Amino acid sequence: MGGFNFFLIHKSLAGNKWKPIYKSEIKQARNGFFEWNTVNILSSDLAGDDIEREVRIDFFISQKSGKHRHCGQTTLTLG
Repeated sequence: MGGFNFFLIHKSLAGNKWKPIYKSEIKQARNGFFEWNTVNILSSDLAGDDIEREVRIDFFISQKSGKHRHCGQTTLTLG
């Protein structure tokens, strides 16, 4: 997963839809690791009052053309 990378955090909406709520800065790996800046997101922004609501994180390789390459995702809950 070389090059410049970023991630998006989405919260789950009704009807199997997702709403992006955070886009990270674009970073390059150093010694095989990524070190993104720390960010604070309220749990209410991620899941409302439902800690079992799914949150999805998508990872991308940034492309100058704007057609970023999806390279993985994970889904989790706060509960």
